[in-house]
Amino acid sequence: MAKMITKKIHWLLVLSLIGSLMGWFLVEPVSSDTVDVWANIAEGLTCNYSVSGAATVQFGILTTGGVTTASPVLQATSTTNLAFYHKLYDSGNGSDSPGLYSSTGTIDIIGSADSSFGDTVELAGATEGYGIQVATTSVGSDGLLIVATRYANHIGNWVGGLEYGSANEIAMASSSAAVTDRELNITMMAAISAGNAGGDYKDILTFTCVSSM
Repeated sequence: MAKMITKKIHWLLVLSLIGSLMGWFLVEPVSSDTVDVWANIAEGLTCNYSVSGAATVQFGILTTGGVTTASPVLQATSTTNLAFYHKLYDSGNGSDSPGLYSSTGTIDIIGSADSSFGDTVELAGATEGYGIQVATTSVGSDGLLIVATRYANHIGNWVGGLEYGSANEIAMASSSAAVTDRELNITMMAAISAGNAGGDYKDILTFTCVSSM
């Protein structure tokens, strides 16, 4: 009888041990599993470039007597949920140089920012030059727009020059954070020298709004 009890205890211990091992093997892999959780927020980037009440920006008649400011002022507005750049380039002479270009009569260009195509210049009467001033406004909320050094903090007749073609596109302003309805004012200015030929001059500016991420 004692042997039978011993055998029963022995088998109970064996079954108990097997049950524990089975429980360990069944539970342990589940307890170490990981679950990847994914979410997505769509990138939003909306920029508008416009001239209020007009189809084009006009300088009118340029003279050697002073510096001319084009009208109206161009406005750029932006709403984004990511860091971004405002960029631009111009059509210039259609091949390699930025500026106001005349292809009628005597071919000529009013160089940007000056006759040697420098980055910045203080325009003056009787001296060839053409460029832009860029300034932020108080309109909008969230992040701030930072104007690029070439165009920032210009007062009086100081302007930043343009660059020809998409391959030379440059940043005009940027933000490192999301913005809502932030606004830029872009003022175009020009002056001519006695050496600039008479004729109709034109430039086409292309603005782009791109993520910096």
